[in-house]
Amino acid sequence: MWRIYRQSLTLTAAILLLSGCTTAVKQNQAAGGAIPEQVQQEFAAAVAKVTSGDDTGAIQQLEAFIERYPNYSAAYVNLAIVYQRQKQSEQALWLLKKAIEVDPAAVEAMNQLGVISRRQGDFAAAEAYWRQAVTADPTYAYGWYNLGVLCELYKQDLPGALENYRRYQALAQDSDADGKVARWIEDIERRSGMPVQAANTPEAL
Repeated sequence: MWRIYRQSLTLTAAILLLSGCTTAVKQNQAAGGAIPEQVQQEFAAAVAKVTSGDDTGAIQQLEAFIERYPNYSAAYVNLAIVYQRQKQSEQALWLLKKAIEVDPAAVEAMNQLGVISRRQGDFAAAEAYWRQAVTADPTYAYGWYNLGVLCELYKQDLPGALENYRRYQALAQDSDADGKVARWIEDIERRSGMPVQAANTPEAL
């Protein structure tokens, strides 16, 4: 399942990778100020190819975009998304790491790398990437979410899961996901013998 979120190039979009089977299109602002209108239009055209599922067209347009504008981490992330759909994992990994090289704060790339690592069974690497993401941007909600899932389902670390879910809750803007996580928090508290009311008191960031 591929769930895609779109925003203006002048903003940083969150990648929603809740269960590990969800992804998004990231569009961001390159370092150095406002994005020229022509660049925004070219990028929007490439994103349209990604969202429509036209992988061949998306690859062509994104590769051409990167050749002209190599400093936009968003382009590398979106191209990596397409290559993941094409099951070309090595190329996707290279692009995500390139995105971080271009922008050390490219949390969406870190998040994607965490998801790929988790799918490959490398839980230590997945945790490292998500920790890198929330260190680069402590307000990046989905980094905390994925850390919570990792702690609960893969590490059996219920206190760690609870802490990360609460941090996610304090930041989340997705009401459906927020309600789901609230139920998970209550369930963990019941299993752990912790007071249920603590679920509604997110820890300070």
